[in-house]
Amino acid sequence: MKSIIEIITLATGKMILKPINITRHQLFPKYQNYLPVINSCYEEAYYWHGTGRYHYKLKGESKYDGIDFSQTYDVLQSIIDYGGITPKFDPVVTVNRKYINSISLTPYRMYGRAYAEFNQPQGEDLQYTFGSVKFWFYFLLPLQLFHRNVFLNLKGLWIYYRNKDFIDNTQPWTHTFVRANKFRWTALNFYKVRSDIPKNYGMLFGIKKIGVHAFSFNPVIERFETRADNIIKLEDITHIEVPLDRVNETETKLKQNHIEIPVIPIEIGELYCNNFSLAYLSGVEKRN
Repeated sequence: MKSIIEIITLATGKMILKPINITRHQLFPKYQNYLPVINSCYEEAYYWHGTGRYHYKLKGESKYDGIDFSQTYDVLQSIIDYGGITPKFDPVVTVNRKYINSISLTPYRMYGRAYAEFNQPQGEDLQYTFGSVKFWFYFLLPLQLFHRNVFLNLKGLWIYYRNKDFIDNTQPWTHTFVRANKFRWTALNFYKVRSDIPKNYGMLFGIKKIGVHAFSFNPVIERFETRADNIIKLEDITHIEVPLDRVNETETKLKQNHIEIPVIPIEIGELYCNNFSLAYLSGVEKRN
């Protein structure tokens, strides 16, 4: 049964974001071409991971060890070289009061797409999105706050965001794709962040459930975020979504490395999501 907050949030969301008639969209011919593969990939994808094609070079093993803003590296090539997506240090993830390396995932595509879109250069918008990053931020926020124990959620978030050390320590979250002096994120503006790496673009990975060893790490943000402590192998990646105009170069990179992973335009995935209700896309209606 839906809670009052879920009912109000969904009703408000439906008034703001309405599905379009896909058959009338200019990308519909491409949508039809991709439909068989997207049906198959979305059936298998249980988790999602959003990142960018290029990041600033790390000085150590993680972004929190420092960033060299004079150099960039190819994230996709790194994933290929390591045989998958590898866990990294995260200052909000502790198990038994000890920090551990992990991979940030989400069970919800729209949440993961936002993280991929953060890596788009400023002004290089996707050709179509089913709701902006700002919409999804404000739509999902009340669902997060009023999930399970409301008091615990509010208290937990208050402890995080009133703690200047926490904010300072987590600023490097954006520094892999935007210089430190270009953007300082807060709890209320982080949806605005975009990359300052000119050649960058967002990548959204679909991931099989069987390929993820998920663990409990923080009840305050667990409704929309999952952490895995294992390498997510290439064979457990269902597909990669990138902007329409970056599909060819992404496919070329995979072929050069003899990797067979379907590449789908993010915009086609966004059109596909018009087929689902906001309740489903936000997790109010559970998937199997």
